[in-house]
Amino acid sequence: MSDEIEQHLEPAEAELRDAAFEKIEELRLQAEQIVGEYWAFVEESNTALKRDKKIGERLKEKAISFGPRLEKMPSGKYTKYVPNWVHYPYNERRAKSQKSARLGERVKLGPNKEYNLRTLLRYATGRDDAKILDTERELMVIRERLEMFHEIIVLIDRKTRRINRIANKYQEVRQND
Repeated sequence: MSDEIEQHLEPAEAELRDAAFEKIEELRLQAEQIVGEYWAFVEESNTALKRDKKIGERLKEKAISFGPRLEKMPSGKYTKYVPNWVHYPYNERRAKSQKSARLGERVKLGPNKEYNLRTLLRYATGRDDAKILDTERELMVIRERLEMFHEIIVLIDRKTRRINRIANKYQEVRQND
């Protein structure tokens, strides 16, 4: 943290900001766990489907190639974490590639920063509908809380910089007298 922000940051404000950073980290870990559980389900489901197709069952079903990921986005001088849903064109060889994991078509959020459930279910294969809804229900809460705590940090820094700027102007005027 720069001295400019520290100059007029009261202890209570610093504690609030530090608590917001801790909460963001806690929420990030929760989101990573939820995303990991979803992809473990996908891996298990796709393995079972592949096994069934080898014996001639469930031939018309498609592998699941849709799910959430936790994205890091730069936001000013901070990093903002956003859980997003992504559709990956399924290909067995590319499924294990790190480069392929970064590619994928992000599903657009609606105007109110929510996913339309119909849009999410459009990418579903049928056997993962309930898992998608349960996962989005959990991620929606985390997404909103991550946004809230990020805004708290940015607001505290913005107001503290403004206070410092104004205080420095008065200090310069006082020194010139």
